[in-house]
Amino acid sequence: MLIDSSQIKDVKIPGMNDGTGKAVCNGQEEILNAGTCHICKKGSEHSISNTGSEDLVLLTFVVER
Repeated sequence: MLIDSSQIKDVKIPGMNDGTGKAVCNGQEEILNAGTCHICKKGSEHSISNTGSEDLVLLTFVVER
């Protein structure tokens, strides 16, 4: 689901804004909470999943270089 940033009271950028989740990058797990910034380098195998009961709200940048 995409949410317009104007709908979010306090946007803490970059990274996680609300909820809890898990990122897996090349087999390494990382817990995601509000305020977390996760980086996965180009060419890496990665996924992000919601592990909580609330919506997972995050800001994502994709940089090509």
